[in-house]
Amino acid sequence: LEGLVPKSEAKYGAGTKKRCNNRVPKERAQRREIRTQVDFPSPTLPRLSVSWRTPASKYGSVDTAVHNILFDLLFGGTSALNKKLVLESGWLAGMGEWSWDHRDPYMFQVVSTVKDASKMKEIEAEIHAAVADLAKNGPSPERLEAVKSHVRYRSLLQLETPNTIAYQLAFNMGAGGSPNDFASLLTSISKLTPKDVQAFAKKYLTKKNRAVTVLRGPEKKS
Repeated sequence: LEGLVPKSEAKYGAGTKKRCNNRVPKERAQRREIRTQVDFPSPTLPRLSVSWRTPASKYGSVDTAVHNILFDLLFGGTSALNKKLVLESGWLAGMGEWSWDHRDPYMFQVVSTVKDASKMKEIEAEIHAAVADLAKNGPSPERLEAVKSHVRYRSLLQLETPNTIAYQLAFNMGAGGSPNDFASLLTSISKLTPKDVQAFAKKYLTKKNRAVTVLRGPEKKS
């Protein structure tokens, strides 16, 4: 690397040595539920997206720790809702998480792939009921501990190669800015209590803070 800086300065000019300071305008608070429908031109299974606005990631905080275990808790493969809507009734092909840690405020989102479009209203009602129950009663201590353990060990088991380690560090540093953010996140997850999760649900998973989008393909011709 010797001589790289002089060559770079000769070609591109000397750096200012000032960090870029991006000013992101603060978005106005959402006042009511947002509902939209997307008409997809090609045949596809319908999708139901339900999302809630959530704060920017701050590693070590309770909110960010809850955000990282919430999908597994409510909609993951071992959840009561997944068992009811995917395994037993067959109304859904699956439920997926479309949210991750962000430096700016973002959202918590679940996207359901619907096999039985006639049950769309019932499916949405089941999702809202599960969220409302979490806000009212919180998770059971046993369920929360199982999910926390699963999320933490799953995260660690993904660090199998230098490539995956680098990716994980870069992902968390992108949102938090420190190489210690990944470890801080796992520590904060291990300390979560049912009351922490309940408080998050009460504060953020509200009707006026959510958006519902339905994607449908063209109707089948008889």
